[in-house]
Amino acid sequence: EAMKKLDTSLPICDHQQSILDTIAKNYVTILTAETGAGKSTRVPLWLWEKGKRVHVTQPRRIAARSLSYYLAHITGKTLGQEVGYQTGFDSKMSNQTQLLYVTDGVQMIREINGRRDYDVLVLDEVHEWNLNQEVMVGLIKKNIDSGVYKASKQRVVIMSATLQADRLYSFLNKAPIISVAGRGFPVNM
Repeated sequence: EAMKKLDTSLPICDHQQSILDTIAKNYVTILTAETGAGKSTRVPLWLWEKGKRVHVTQPRRIAARSLSYYLAHITGKTLGQEVGYQTGFDSKMSNQTQLLYVTDGVQMIREINGRRDYDVLVLDEVHEWNLNQEVMVGLIKKNIDSGVYKASKQRVVIMSATLQADRLYSFLNKAPIISVAGRGFPVNM
């Protein structure tokens, strides 16, 4: 239902089924798509619409808040109910929250404490490569190697606009890479 309200002309939309199939079949999926392709909003939404509990990390508080506000708005949900956010300073979430945007620092602490209350963890904007993201990728590697994701059936999606995906591919046990091209816009001035 929410997809009827969305712009389906975004580049990521042409790859929806391929992305969902790859995530379903693999513990970790690497997704590269240029800025504006729709990955930060569409991929989490598609997973959530499939009934998954989804956590999406963002390096900045403003991004976690604004993306959750946007998704709540376009799906007609009340922010803090099914769709919410959590930063180090504030949150709008509840026991009903199934699509949660969090800062990468908050998610890192949740992971270290063993609080993996999601079906799919989406690390977004990984090209910014800060210390929290580095720790998160290390924890993901540990969870792959120790069988955590195999036992729990949890999935991880690592998304970035500009990422050296081949390095992550090797580090994360040959995780599949999906690349989505962007689209150009005419510049008049």
